[in-house]
Amino acid sequence: MSRFGLVFALIFALSGPAWAAPPKGPLLKPGQPAPAFRLRALDGAMVKLEDLAYPGPEKSYAKKHPLLVDFFRTDCEPCIKAMPELVTVHQKFNAFGLEVVLVALLEDQNGREKLEAYLAQQKLPFKVVIDQSNHFAKKYIGETVSLPATFMIDRNGVLQQAKYDAKGSLGDHFAKTIEAALAEQK
Repeated sequence: MSRFGLVFALIFALSGPAWAAPPKGPLLKPGQPAPAFRLRALDGAMVKLEDLAYPGPEKSYAKKHPLLVDFFRTDCEPCIKAMPELVTVHQKFNAFGLEVVLVALLEDQNGREKLEAYLAQQKLPFKVVIDQSNHFAKKYIGETVSLPATFMIDRNGVLQQAKYDAKGSLGDHFAKTIEAALAEQK
């Protein structure tokens, strides 16, 4: 086999088959439709993206809102540290139409109990839903779920901005995008 043939065969073998799984990691990019979710709150209420932010005209039973969706776990120290700022963002922009949805991922050991204890202590002012199997987290964050991760979705259900780490503040990162989304809904 020629040197060229050997190199080609090696590259083909290392690259894997054409049907191989996509790379792991953040998958969403601004301008893409946000993946739909249907998750239950602790009280059993169903919270659906299609009732909060969606394309087309506004439904009489479901007012459209820009959303800030934050993925969280009680054993994620950066998530815990960012919570006061998430509350501040909610307090600053909720009266103007921003909805904050906290998607809680459960720890393997006693996850629900730990979440309930945390929420009882914190009294968060926004919707908290549970992604028990990380199914929806994987759609937003990728196969390797890495926290913290926060997403700004406009009232039409389109991702506007994502933050996949603990660097910087939520307010600094999302303020302009939130303000633009709120101005758009007027």
